[in-house]
Amino acid sequence: MRYLHTIQGRTKLETFTAYLLTQGIETNAEELSREEDTWELWVRDEDQVEISKQELDAFLKDSSNPKYADAVRKAQELQRQRQQKAKEVAKLIRRPPNISPAVGGRRKIPPLTMTLVVLCIAVGILTNFGLATTNATTKSIAEELQFIDYLTWKAEPNNPAARVMMGEVWRIVTPIFLHGGPIHLIFNLIMLVQLGRIVETFEGTWRFSFIVLIIAIASNLLQGLTPEQPFGLEYLSFLGGSPLFVGISGVVFGIFGFLWIKSSLRPDLGISLHPVSVIIMIGWLCFGFLMHDSELRMANLCHLGGLLSGMFLGMIFAPKSKKHHSRN
Repeated sequence: MRYLHTIQGRTKLETFTAYLLTQGIETNAEELSREEDTWELWVRDEDQVEISKQELDAFLKDSSNPKYADAVRKAQELQRQRQQKAKEVAKLIRRPPNISPAVGGRRKIPPLTMTLVVLCIAVGILTNFGLATTNATTKSIAEELQFIDYLTWKAEPNNPAARVMMGEVWRIVTPIFLHGGPIHLIFNLIMLVQLGRIVETFEGTWRFSFIVLIIAIASNLLQGLTPEQPFGLEYLSFLGGSPLFVGISGVVFGIFGFLWIKSSLRPDLGISLHPVSVIIMIGWLCFGFLMHDSELRMANLCHLGGLLSGMFLGMIFAPKSKKHHSRN
């Protein structure tokens, strides 16, 4: 900054600085004496000092010129436009939350993610965590939440959607709250918290609710409606499904897919999945298909359906407008 002149009178100062602003010259003013109403005027850009001196001489000779009075109005409009632009830019800036995709961070778990965790634990307790039991109430709760109960499935093996078609539409979602044991539950909830808190923080609870619902429906329908031997071909049994499945892992894979794709398309969000995390998730998906003939049976089509639907939603929710590109 360079000193320009000492001006007496606040009104005179404001008129001249407003005029300079309309000419693209920005200034700073410092009050020297409140009693005498004197101000020091400084020019911010040293390269504009000479032109500022010329404008000052013209102003001191003819300060009553109408162009100076009109400059006040123009300067106010410029300031208003700058403030509006600053607000618009601020809306485009999304500060990344203080969480890490690798470790989950220390941020509080957002409401929907916490609700899903609580529901899974509550249902796990009510259904004895999927372990064998003779309690009629426990069995009844589990049967009402499954895609189809075992007895109906045995009676109508070619109609896995029998109970859904009877109007029990909640069954296309509720299997996500059932689990096949404490370890299964714990593993899924750890992944749900780590990934869900990131997506819910960025997308908001309502949009995250929609994402979870679509992923749950897509993954459950793919797993529940696909025959054990697709197209009746035994060699495709590794791609087979079954309506007797449980777990929220399909949703976990979906949230992973959503985060993977959106963070790739929107690097300006400030988050990314470590390549190792991607390898582990894709590797686990492939491992499940390879183990289809073993005792370790997994709902592989739930995983695949969740991943694909989540990736699709990630593309849908990644804005394509240039205004979302990062700006310096």
